Amino acid sequence: MQRLAPRIYLDVSANEMDIIRKNIFEIIGALYPGAVISHRSALETGLDVSKKHIVITHRNVGDRNLPGVVIHVLDGPGPQPEDLQFVSGLYISSISRSWLECFQSRKKGKNDYSKTFKKNELEERLDRWIALYGEEKFKKQINDAHILADRLGWQSEASRFQKVAGALLGTRSLKMLTTRIGKARGAGLAYDTTREEIFMPLIKELRLLGPGLPIDRDLSRDEWAIQCFFEAYFSNYIEGTIFTVEEAQAIVFDEKVPENRPEGHDIIATYKILFPLANNPKKIPQLTDYDSFETDLRQTHASLMATHPQNTPGEFKTKLNRVGDTIFVKPELVAGTLRRGFEYLGAFSEPIQRALFMKFLIAEVHPFPDGNGRLSRIMMNRELHAGHQWPIMIPTVYCIDYRSALRKLSLNKNSDAFLKVMIKAQCIAAFLDYHSLEQTRLELESYRAFKEDENITFDWQKLERKKGPLSKQT
Repeated sequence: MQRLAPRIYLDVSANEMDIIRKNIFEIIGALYPGAVISHRSALETGLDVSKKHIVITHRNVGDRNLPGVVIHVLDGPGPQPEDLQFVSGLYISSISRSWLECFQSRKKGKNDYSKTFKKNELEERLDRWIALYGEEKFKKQINDAHILADRLGWQSEASRFQKVAGALLGTRSLKMLTTRIGKARGAGLAYDTTREEIFMPLIKELRLLGPGLPIDRDLSRDEWAIQCFFEAYFSNYIEGTIFTVEEAQAIVFDEKVPENRPEGHDIIATYKILFPLANNPKKIPQLTDYDSFETDLRQTHASLMATHPQNTPGEFKTKLNRVGDTIFVKPELVAGTLRRGFEYLGAFSEPIQRALFMKFLIAEVHPFPDGNGRLSRIMMNRELHAGHQWPIMIPTVYCIDYRSALRKLSLNKNSDAFLKVMIKAQCIAAFLDYHSLEQTRLELESYRAFKEDENITFDWQKLERKKGPLSKQT
């Protein structure tokens, strides 16, 4: 055994660094009984693995270097009633205390390590806390911090904290803030930073995409009506609005909605939005700024959900929504996240790039109580029609691949499957024959497009054989 410190011994045959890291809190508890894990370490829950430092408050001030870990011991008050009891007789600073501690002087110690964060890092952490727990709880923490500051004589720390906290809440000058996310929150435009982390790799991959499939043949008004009918049919089928093609045909073209199936109005609504976009793309208003985008988004949703007044058509959600284990953007962050996402559209030069990013942005934010899936596909194809490109159609048999691709992108930031699915889906609309509704239906049946069996896939080989005479682009 090797003596590491008073009352602490290591097995000489073990890896010193690994043993110390695994038992760091037991070691600190033995060396500094009753110490408080404080300052930035309290917010990092102890050991900063990347930098191998830990900050504590205890009477035995000074740095202690251990293999792989530096313990920074600072002078300060002992455990307070608000502090949390931890392992090995240690404590962790409460949230309010740790915030105040991080607004102390940022002078670096002997090991060139600061007990606090940089201003921008602390600002981002405060913003993230507000995003997780809400402004009302943040206001309570501010009040608790002032009470604690009066008790400990930390008025200067409280003053610095109050200026930043007030700016984040929009009650003080934004000049106090240094980060984009902080300034956005202070201006009432807070956004979901975790979604932005998903957007960035997708944007990178989208910028590498080719130009997509331009519309290379003239479709008559009747042919566009057939194309939009099947697009509306499949888009609603994905969301569980299930009718046969014959039933849907009567609903859309004869407006015969079964009395016991009011959801048939959803297919009509989807079709009535899509058809003008496809038949007269020159009249599609340009989305030149966020306000025009939000207005168009709200109006489209209001039209889509007109027969569902309980879902507040055209109004952003007020309650959190989720699908399975995917939790979407919080209501208070919807407008800011959409605005932030819209800013990235300027990075794209091709309609297909804009369309796919628009689709994922709306699907990932889920800004409305219901109808977000259909809305995201409508807005996607709006961009394609505006750019004179073929719309994207997701047949029933392709739904499993489509949903799986969205899930991989949302949960794992993996955009490969999403891009492959959507690029291939654009080929479906581009190479179908729209001379008659019956002819289109039979062709889709030949590709197995209406199948729900997960063991059956779209017959891509048959579609590939048809590509040549219809388009030179693969």
